[in-house]
Amino acid sequence: MSKSQSDNDALKAIRDLASEEVMSLSDSEIRARAKEELVDIDKNASAIRDSLKDLISSSRRTRLRQARENLNAVNEKSASYESNASMSVADIKARLAEIVASGLMAKDSRLTLAFRSGGEISENDMRSLLADYEDLMARKRSEPDGAL
Repeated sequence: MSKSQSDNDALKAIRDLASEEVMSLSDSEIRARAKEELVDIDKNASAIRDSLKDLISSSRRTRLRQARENLNAVNEKSASYESNASMSVADIKARLAEIVASGLMAKDSRLTLAFRSGGEISENDMRSLLADYEDLMARKRSEPDGAL
């Protein structure tokens, strides 16, 4: 065992003894001791309350900031879908054809369409597909090796 570890163990033992002693005292005994040692319990309690309020506020601000960052990330992911929401169906079809013809999406790409009982793909599905393709292409451009 290192010297640092043995020092930590000794300090823990002292803290445990002090805690046991304090816990064994009644409230009136604690107040009497505090008065003897000129400790202002109310002032200390107020300082502790203020410190706890600050810690809680800081924690809440951190959680709020993280929630905002997560929301921004979600909004960025859905931005490409929203950006094609105003496009006409013909424009969406043309953009999808451009993407496929560009060669950016490999012919053996794992992205496939589900069989739709021989029917046409819906407008909403086309918009979603375009958003997916654009998201995949953006990721492909940002990947060092360009692989998906």
